Amino acid sequence: MVWSALPGTTPSTVNDTDVFFAKFDGDSGELVQQKRFGSPAILDDAGLALAADSEGAFIVAGFKAVTSTDSDIWLRKWDAEGNVVWTQNVAGAGLGDDAAYGVAVDDNDDIAVIGEIRAEANTNGDIWVAKY
Repeated sequence: MVWSALPGTTPSTVNDTDVFFAKFDGDSGELVQQKRFGSPAILDDAGLALAADSEGAFIVAGFKAVTSTDSDIWLRKWDAEGNVVWTQNVAGAGLGDDAAYGVAVDDNDDIAVIGEIRAEANTNGDIWVAKY
């Protein structure tokens, strides 16, 4: 069976967005799963990238807010049935907006993630790369 999926954000309150993930049947277009994750109200979270492995699991990468001036890299893997396999948070050294912008899965189902870590709010960030 063929699947299609997308990450993104969805409003949860007037001042807040949450990570949103939807999985569709590739043949019929029918919604098969939808998942949502969010920090406390008034803090923004986002799913910015998505990849799938050979078992049909999906990995969403993005960020979750910690405070109004600080966010951490956020990664979550769901199995093919929609169960959470693991969640990974990566915090930079200071109060900056850290985020993952890309995720890929290789032929061995190893996961590579790229993003940015900021030492302080409103400063230039450093490239961040990790393999899971």
